[in-house]
Amino acid sequence: MDFENIKFNLKSGYKTGYISTIGANAYGVIKSENEPVVFVPYTLPEEKVAYEIIESHQDYCMARLLDVIEPSSKRVKPECPIFQTCGGCNFLHTDYDEELKIKQNVLLETLKKIGKIEPDFAFEVIPSPMRFNYRNNAHIKTTNEGNIGFFENKSLNVVPFPSFECKLLTLRINSFLKQLDRHFFLFTRGFTIRDGKEIYTAHLNYSSDSKFCEYTVNNFTYRVGISDFFQVNSHLLNIFQSKVVSLIDPDLKTVELYGGSGFFSLPLATKMKELTVNEISSRASENGKYNAKLNKVDNIKFIASDASIFMKKVDNVSQILVDPPRAGLEKNVIESIENLKIKKLIYVSCNPATFARDFSYLRSSGFELTSLILIDNFPGTFHTELISLITRD
Repeated sequence: MDFENIKFNLKSGYKTGYISTIGANAYGVIKSENEPVVFVPYTLPEEKVAYEIIESHQDYCMARLLDVIEPSSKRVKPECPIFQTCGGCNFLHTDYDEELKIKQNVLLETLKKIGKIEPDFAFEVIPSPMRFNYRNNAHIKTTNEGNIGFFENKSLNVVPFPSFECKLLTLRINSFLKQLDRHFFLFTRGFTIRDGKEIYTAHLNYSSDSKFCEYTVNNFTYRVGISDFFQVNSHLLNIFQSKVVSLIDPDLKTVELYGGSGFFSLPLATKMKELTVNEISSRASENGKYNAKLNKVDNIKFIASDASIFMKKVDNVSQILVDPPRAGLEKNVIESIENLKIKKLIYVSCNPATFARDFSYLRSSGFELTSLILIDNFPGTFHTELISLITRD
């Protein structure tokens, strides 16, 4: 579209600019002299775009993309017809190789900006074997008309899936959804669906709720609560688990924090004399105990408590594995790690910003970032997963 010829017909808020880079949350960045930074979604570096400001703040503005005037050579036609309307994806306007490059750049820039971390460590990127049909669990939204979908970006409006399927969900989940009558979706606010050993659902009309679901990863069987956390990328489960386990020194006394239902714990315990796992959720901790018995792993102990309280009772530990929520490590936990004679910290993170912040604290007590892996657990979205090895002499 030629915006130069029609600009007088557009609303007064219409502007144009060039995207310099892609920042956090997959927003393109426009920088202009003496003006706030503008963030525009669904854009690529070096594109000239037309946009409308929808939020103004002191240092930055959020914008809505109106059109791409000069597209990047990396821009492609999205494979999903509701892309940019549905809030489920961020990167379908480019190919997967470019998506991975953008995620790598965003990660390294985040580490440098927040943690003052320069790239002098071993670095690896592990792509997903499949860009689509990987997501093994989701909370599906419903409409009064019997449609299903995800929320529109920054809205509670449900965007219906085309033909009752989503490109992110596994093939088995999509097949299950397409076979259901629309009456199953009426008069519900949404339902949970998971793809493990079979298809499990909760809060779906005319269907009994599943209390638990089961997954198999590297020959370990896991029972997980239907609403509990479990890694979402079916194609990376084995690789993800194996990479983390490979970083552990089996000869060091080890504890694990935020252990959930034992995703990493069970294979770790088989390599060492004993392992203590802390998890704040008593329900997840009970599932961890169940999974240990189910898999005949008897040298593991699950303790349900807050991590900061648990760490005050820890001593003579040389190695810690942590996989905290997006908020990162609590300050008290970081202080406990600093004060103990910890030699190795394996830090799994789903948020580069809080990871960078936490490492900046740890570095002050002699820790160094030895290696970092970006594992793309969430293709099509701005989310990433990190596996890091942090050591101290």
